[in-house]
Amino acid sequence: MSAQPTENATLSAAATSSRRELDGARLPLAGLAGAGLAAAGNLAVFGVARAAGVSLMGQFDPKAPPAALPIAMVVIASVVPALVATAALAVMNRLMRKPARVFAAIAAVFGLLSMGGPATLQGADGATKATLALMHVVAAAAIATALLRGARPKI
Repeated sequence: MSAQPTENATLSAAATSSRRELDGARLPLAGLAGAGLAAAGNLAVFGVARAAGVSLMGQFDPKAPPAALPIAMVVIASVVPALVATAALAVMNRLMRKPARVFAAIAAVFGLLSMGGPATLQGADGATKATLALMHVVAAAAIATALLRGARPKI
């Protein structure tokens, strides 16, 4: 009679070990949530910075003179990375049983590397560069958090 509990425990352990850390079916919605949160957060930063008198001027196009940051660019620069991150996490989720920690590390590295853009932006003052850097942090945090929390399997 003691063979049955051991057999059930083995089957239960096998079922648990094959369970994915993230639910791939929930990734698209989590990615859209991340895009929306990143865009909303960055639009809020944009609005507060403008209200505080930050010029948000820079040479966003290397072939053009410095100009004001277009609001559409804020949205696009928030949504596109969310789509890329969603696709990357989907691939990682298919190839790895536990991709969350690796994804979080990669997201942190990309978040840090993205600071090079604002830091080297021509024609921008310090307040503009700091605001843009903050927008990068907001986007990275919103996207990574939404993906990792939103794609957790429902228990």
